Amino acid sequence: MIKRVILGLVLLAILGAITFWGVRMAGSMEGVEISGHGTAALIIGVVLTVAVGFALMGLLFLSNRSGHDDSVYGHGVLDSEPRSFETSREDKNGTVQNTPEADKE
Repeated sequence: MIKRVILGLVLLAILGAITFWGVRMAGSMEGVEISGHGTAALIIGVVLTVAVGFALMGLLFLSNRSGHDDSVYGHGVLDSEPRSFETSREDKNGTVQNTPEADKE
């Protein structure tokens, strides 16, 4: 628990240092003027870019945790995982039913 708090404080300090540096650099640009509309567009662009990044990372974690990524493996889409399903199987009556993989052979 204490490690997470320390990590959070360190990351917050890094974020603060980067923000301070960015504001200082933006303030030191002599001869460059950005109108109010330009500043608003810049802020909106940064906020939307960060929001899209958070949303995509959230979808990535959600997909991974829900098992949707696992359903791709074994169907020939991604060959990095070995195929772990049968090529034929028997139903309750003992009849052999072929799967799509068995039909390819």
